[in-house]
Amino acid sequence: MAEAGAFPRRHARTRGFTLGRPRGFAVGADGARVAFLRSTAGDDPVNRLWVLDLDGGGERLVADPAALLGGPGGLREGPGDSVELPAAELARRERARERAGGIVAFGADRDLTVAAFALAGRLFVADLAAGGPGPSGPADSPSPRELAGGGVLDPRVDPTGRRVAWVADGAVHVATLAAGPATSSLLVGEDDPEVTWGLAEFVAAEEMGRGRGFWWAPDGERLAVARVDTRAVLRFHLTDPADPAAEPVRLPYPAAGTANAEVRLAVVGLDGGRVEIGWDRAAFPYLAAVVWAPGGPLTLLVQARDQTETRVLGADPDSGATTELAAQRDPAWVELVPGVPAWLDGRLVMTADDPGCDTRRMTVDGAPVTPPGLQIQEVVAVAGGAVLVAGSEEPTEVHLWRVVPGGPAERLTSEPGHHSAVAAGEVAVLTSATLDRDGTSTTVHRAGRPLVAIGSLAETPAVRPRPLLLRAGRRDLRTALLLPDGPFQAPLPVLLDPYGGPHHRQVLAVRDRFLVAQWFADQGFAVLVADGRGTRAGVPPGSGRSSATWPGPPSTTRWRRCTRWRRTTPSWTFTGSPSAAGRSAATWPRWRCCGARRCSTPRSPAPR
Repeated sequence: MAEAGAFPRRHARTRGFTLGRPRGFAVGADGARVAFLRSTAGDDPVNRLWVLDLDGGGERLVADPAALLGGPGGLREGPGDSVELPAAELARRERARERAGGIVAFGADRDLTVAAFALAGRLFVADLAAGGPGPSGPADSPSPRELAGGGVLDPRVDPTGRRVAWVADGAVHVATLAAGPATSSLLVGEDDPEVTWGLAEFVAAEEMGRGRGFWWAPDGERLAVARVDTRAVLRFHLTDPADPAAEPVRLPYPAAGTANAEVRLAVVGLDGGRVEIGWDRAAFPYLAAVVWAPGGPLTLLVQARDQTETRVLGADPDSGATTELAAQRDPAWVELVPGVPAWLDGRLVMTADDPGCDTRRMTVDGAPVTPPGLQIQEVVAVAGGAVLVAGSEEPTEVHLWRVVPGGPAERLTSEPGHHSAVAAGEVAVLTSATLDRDGTSTTVHRAGRPLVAIGSLAETPAVRPRPLLLRAGRRDLRTALLLPDGPFQAPLPVLLDPYGGPHHRQVLAVRDRFLVAQWFADQGFAVLVADGRGTRAGVPPGSGRSSATWPGPPSTTRWRRCTRWRRTTPSWTFTGSPSAAGRSAATWPRWRCCGARRCSTPRSPAPR
């Protein structure tokens, strides 16, 4: 209870105690270095770009926003602050749930020798190879150089490191990275403000996990670029309560049942020549993913509007013709899994829901290669004849597995918790979060080499979550119960903390997941957190698909199931009817109903 008043302020100031953690990792295919983002303290929201030289050079700072922008530390970003961000960048960060500032993303070549990033709408390029280990020890990295200004968004270096492309004013631009003055040119764009090239539309960024709108060819000579036309999309007008004098923002918003943006894809040469990629956009209007990588063709994943069908298409960049490579259909919906489609030695890597064992399995050329019971959540990387995947056998945990078609899946992590990775070649960066420690730990793994740790500068919260991980109802729904720290007066009122949709898991064996819930428990509540049947990998095999609970209204049935275990717990724990503190569609606004016995806030429709 010591931090009863201070915790909410610290939680806000540290962005949920995430500032200072390393993030945004990229691994060079040659195994020489790892690049990442990190601020200098747990309350510093300004990210810097760092490089870890794996051959003994250690960490070195590559780009500091304060130095590049000529201002003091603690730069603030946003309207009226010391750094003005383009409106499109503010919207992009909102879609990405970005809470930090400074350098929030970067693009690099295949071997991680050069990186490009946007800062205050200006384009900077950094040499990542220079300044590494040498005969006299590590040298300082050269200062990044500025290539362009004026609303730069999403810069990406081509795989060969010779050019960089970015979006500005709804058009795609390209510049060479050769020594000397940079030469840039407009590659493709239109004068119509309702038409953009190279940017992800709202639905793709918000609902599909596709935050980008252009992709380099493996040889760096062409790009696949998305064209988005929003003229038919409904307009919302959003006001700023803090500034009543400001004009409302006019936002294209594809509300459920209304027109979506029209999305096309074209292959654009460096000379500006275009070849449009053709597919049945009436039947499959959603461009869910694009992959253009060595070992496979230009590959598209398209989806029907009712989300029950997808097609994987191989595209000919010279003619624009497409060939169907794979198809999926499900009467409930087809889940979009991060990392697929992918290519393994010319074979298509996908996932498929196997009704025989109620398991989402990884497939290679249509054949399942992962065992029943291992729910695949992401294809992390493909290299060296193997696939690195993230998956769950126990719904409260996420582990990393190495899969070689024809052999057994090898689990690479053992400690209960959530493990994620970024990998290329023989190098993998693993980030782990568990119930036994605060924050995250990050290590670099190389075959036959010692582990290398990447330090975190995040603050440590005084709140110590102590969730009891339980199973509720006949479906064994995973739940977590949090009670006050220390003696408390019985009985306790119950506070429910749900999440509405299948895209987010609340109940994981991760301490930081329960910081806010524990703080509420310390105020005198029994807080119950639960994941429903619709949650990705949130149910064990044999418990049934989730179509009965998503989409739909607030599921009181789920909460009856989740509170059945009350009969076997001490009666002093609960009193009266529970109150709700949820968020997102199909539930309630987060932490707003604590004083009410019941909550009937209606569900807000999600787009698509």
